[in-house]
Amino acid sequence: MANGGGRERAKAPFPADAPFPGPRSGEAPPASPAHCRRPPPQEGGVNKMNANSPIRLLVCLGNPGRQYQNTRHNAGWMAADQILRDSPFPPVPATWQPDRGSLQWTGLGGHSVMLLKPATYMNLSGEAVAQTLDHLRLTPPEMLVLCDDLDLPEGTLRLRQRGSSGGHRGLASILQSLQTTDFPRLRIGIGRPQPGSGIPIVEWVLAPWVSVEENLPGDAIRAAVQATDLCLRHSLADAMQAIARARGPRRTETKRSESQESTSCPSMN
Repeated sequence: MANGGGRERAKAPFPADAPFPGPRSGEAPPASPAHCRRPPPQEGGVNKMNANSPIRLLVCLGNPGRQYQNTRHNAGWMAADQILRDSPFPPVPATWQPDRGSLQWTGLGGHSVMLLKPATYMNLSGEAVAQTLDHLRLTPPEMLVLCDDLDLPEGTLRLRQRGSSGGHRGLASILQSLQTTDFPRLRIGIGRPQPGSGIPIVEWVLAPWVSVEENLPGDAIRAAVQATDLCLRHSLADAMQAIARARGPRRTETKRSESQESTSCPSMN
């Protein structure tokens, strides 16, 4: 079946839930493709993160409802939609679904990967995330969360291996539900209103993402997908280095100097 761009998509390389066991019923798990098998526990426990830990699950944050479509706060969902559109095979809904969320198989970075869009409002995102990790028997470091960031200049990226919520309610919900800060997250900068504009923050983040810079929202989303591709194809460290190399002189960060992070302009080419 051809997609809208005319290129032929391959069939999904394996059944929807093949790489992971189902609910914890004691049954033997099905065979897993080599690139989807979980790595052996590392010294110090499986929750210890390092830059080369493979990512098994993409978690893209946003608010449900047509009124929130393409708003700044839904940058994570915009990235999810781009990933699904770019998949080399038609995305496949997983056999098991969380109570309030959408879980699909898609292709990115030469891998088949699961993508979760929590269908709660942002401040309850952790419910679907915790349920999904538990069902798939994944640890928090095996997921990558994609979300917006009010305190990053518009169009910039920040990739971190771990850390606080930074005031983001979706991340705060995940931290609360999982009781850990030890999972990677890719933030997409949406910036703040211009000083003196009088635009309330809530109105700003829930407004459609438009910019005075031509093509900036779309370029930022594509850059986020490219960074996610690198995380899957190579490692978090490689993605962080690519983001750092792409950092442009005209964009400087105004808040938070943190370790193990990187920021960039939209284009990663």
